[in-house]
Amino acid sequence: ALSYLRTYPKEFDVALMDVVMPEMDGFDAIREIRSHEQFRELPIITYSGKLIPEALDRTLEAGGTDYVANPGQQENLLAAIGGALLDRENFHK
Repeated sequence: ALSYLRTYPKEFDVALMDVVMPEMDGFDAIREIRSHEQFRELPIITYSGKLIPEALDRTLEAGGTDYVANPGQQENLLAAIGGALLDRENFHK
């Protein structure tokens, strides 16, 4: 996913990042993404099907935008995406 993001950087308005992944957790992936200047303002929302109490704090510390505890609840996920896109739009005005 990181190589695809680097190859097609203008294709993304927001990134959704699972915090539990096999090779690199979502927090480390955020740090990797943020290490590239062109992605410093890309909204990154983390999610997990597991209850991870410190996930929001770890997301924000890594440079993420928001955390959704249960992505199966679509209204929470859509609200986080909408809020991130609105914040990004307002930032560029």
